[in-house]
Amino acid sequence: MGGANGTTSKKPFPQNLRQLHRPGRGALSLLAPARAAGFVYGRNMYRSFAAGSTLDMDQNFRPRLRSGDADVKKAYKLVAARCRDQAENNSLISGAIDRVCNNVVRSGIYPKFKFRTAAGKLDREANTKWRQGFMRWSRYCDITGHGIYGGLQKLGLRHMWTDGQYLIHRVYDTSRPGICLLRLELLEFDQLDAMVDGWLANGSVARKGVLTMGSTSLSVLLILRQSDSAAVKKTNIKT
Repeated sequence: MGGANGTTSKKPFPQNLRQLHRPGRGALSLLAPARAAGFVYGRNMYRSFAAGSTLDMDQNFRPRLRSGDADVKKAYKLVAARCRDQAENNSLISGAIDRVCNNVVRSGIYPKFKFRTAAGKLDREANTKWRQGFMRWSRYCDITGHGIYGGLQKLGLRHMWTDGQYLIHRVYDTSRPGICLLRLELLEFDQLDAMVDGWLANGSVARKGVLTMGSTSLSVLLILRQSDSAAVKKTNIKT
């Protein structure tokens, strides 16, 4: 259209038409869905290519690509040390962890045995024997002889809050007749030799001192630091 001075005036692009030309929206996606999908795909490809640009403002943006394990190994010791220091020297945090452990574990979390007879009724005699056997074992479950089942649970929960992880070393002890042979030993992750990590000469893979043996992840070698133990323990663990 001509203006008052004979020039051609350009009207602004209507807002409703702007909506139509947005990918995946409006009449474009309704009347030409294949074209809309192609447009969106092309834009995504362009953005992915632009993200790898080394020009202009991105020329110095070249961070080193590292795995998540590498980042964890780099910061874990510092973070664990800070958490332990706070748990030991900050009365507010120490009191909060004590309250969490007391509220969650109390005197211990024990299983309830509900074996049934062939008729489908609760077998009271069998359940009583299992409960008595478990309670007897819970008094000797700590391999060190200093703790009981509930105490180990509190200790484990405390380490989860302060360290973020710990190991349960399963040991079998035959020194007490009539007691289940299973004994438990709680190990801090610091006791593992974190320098043993990655692919080893024999083709196995170690993760911060834990070496998987065979096809099952339950059969492992715990490679302890020489300051903690002169031997390498072969055991079943749970984390």
